Amino acid sequence: MEVTSKTTWRGKMKFTGTAWSGRELTMDAGAEVGGDDSAVRPMETVLIGLAGCTGMDVVSLLKKMRVEFNKLELNIRADKTEEHPHVFSRIDIEYVIHGKDIDPAKLERAIELSQDRYCSVSAMLRKHCPVNHTYRIVKP
Repeated sequence: MEVTSKTTWRGKMKFTGTAWSGRELTMDAGAEVGGDDSAVRPMETVLIGLAGCTGMDVVSLLKKMRVEFNKLELNIRADKTEEHPHVFSRIDIEYVIHGKDIDPAKLERAIELSQDRYCSVSAMLRKHCPVNHTYRIVKP
């Protein structure tokens, strides 16, 4: 399956990317490197994409398992190398789920399926650095 995207320079260090879905995303750099600090950085989009990918998997899997919850947050902490290119050397994901009667075994299974089978972003990143996960259940 081939997919395409297009990214266009908008001046200074700002770029607008258009995905194969037709949706747009603007990226910028900080003032210290010539940008206006007006949008997310490219490496930030990688972590946001990871969270969105695995989050969508976990929501879908939990719904199929009939697990009721009212909120899911994904907190990501990553280490970057000091040398150029500043790639991620470690990524930690914390899944924080809010709900009354959440079965930890079902949540663990949903996370494992996302990480090991479904999340393509995680699969790509794991080829270059460890992607670890934990979870926390918050009861009302």
